[in-house]
Amino acid sequence: MWPLLWCSGRTVGAVLLAALGGVLLLRSGVVKRDQMRTCSTILFYCCLPCLLFTCVADSIDLERLQACWIVPLSCLLFVFMGIAFGWIVTRLLPLPADFRRGALAAMAFGNSGYLPIPLVAAAATVFPALREIPDAGALGISYISLYLMVASPLLWTVGYGLISGHKVREMSWKKVITPPVVGMAAGIAVGLTPWLKDQLCADPGALHPLFNAARLIGDGTVPLALLVLGAGFAEGPGRFELKKRTLAVLLAGRLVVMPLAAIGYVMLLRRLYPGMIDAMLAVVLIIQAGVPPGNNLAVMCSLCNQGIEKRMAGVLFYAYLLCIPTLTVFIMLAVKLFT
Repeated sequence: MWPLLWCSGRTVGAVLLAALGGVLLLRSGVVKRDQMRTCSTILFYCCLPCLLFTCVADSIDLERLQACWIVPLSCLLFVFMGIAFGWIVTRLLPLPADFRRGALAAMAFGNSGYLPIPLVAAAATVFPALREIPDAGALGISYISLYLMVASPLLWTVGYGLISGHKVREMSWKKVITPPVVGMAAGIAVGLTPWLKDQLCADPGALHPLFNAARLIGDGTVPLALLVLGAGFAEGPGRFELKKRTLAVLLAGRLVVMPLAAIGYVMLLRRLYPGMIDAMLAVVLIIQAGVPPGNNLAVMCSLCNQGIEKRMAGVLFYAYLLCIPTLTVFIMLAVKLFT
């Protein structure tokens, strides 16, 4: 257990130290808040779509895609399981009436992209059992991509509806079909077209320079995402308006109950469908279940429900602090149980 805990701590520690760079850049005045927002825009519209496109196009084929149907289904299950847990919490705790829907969103929608990607990339290089898997990092990111294909539209429909009170049919498709979703869809299209995949992904291919250019841009995703993530919490939680007991139960549900349920879920799948859930997919699913709430929830609050913006910012701040030990433990358990 101790070697696994050490490896897991190194995985989370590397991600944490990189994120602290964003804190230092902002607090020292080297980078201004507006400049960091520009970095976030570049990340969302350029780097992340390129990363998802190259990883999916290079690692997905028809056989693997058919075997990975469980990934989008798991995303649906995790989201609605989070909503169910959140509903129970809102009935048991004295939450402010205007924050009950926000609490449901915080329980249901984790940081499905910017945090799992560097965690999986680090785990693939730190854990000896994962290093034995060919192209483990790219494989893990391809699983994350399939997860995001469901998570992103759900976030901007169901999640946005919870935060704003609007109905799903009132949502704009521009918010659902985002650049990362387009990058993933393009990667799947290339991966399922053998001729195009050979031209793009193989070294002698005529279009391979385009693929290399996209990969170079995509390589900037992990460091840029961590700097932006760290900068987002550089100013602390601000004024906080939830009781400590209420906050503790919310965070325990998101960071402890959800990944524990995911471990049981993966065990059940491995028993029902032997050979379908490989070690990397098991690690990805447990990380997805155990990550803190997504940063986009704070963005949604600022756009359409500013009355709960401070409460959501406080929940996010403390969730990201607490996820350091919880993710360390659950990544270790995932590797021990499923490799």
